[in-house]
Amino acid sequence: MSSECGRRIVDMVWEDLTPDQIVTPASVRNAATVAMATGCSTNAVVHLLAMARRGRVPLTLDDLD
Repeated sequence: MSSECGRRIVDMVWEDLTPDQIVTPASVRNAATVAMATGCSTNAVVHLLAMARRGRVPLTLDDLD
C-alpha cells in the first residue's frame, strides 16, 4: 500500500493536482468531526488547520471549539 501511495503522489505532481482542487469545506468538516470523535490530539488540530489552509478552506481554532 505504501508504494501505491508513493506512486499516486508522484502522479498527482505530474498532473499538477493541488490541495485546493481536492480539499473542500465539507471534507474539512468531516475530518474535524472524525478527529473530535476519536479524541482529537493537539497534533490532529495542527495538521487539520494546515491542510485546510493549503486547500484554501477557512478554518480557525474557534471553528473547532
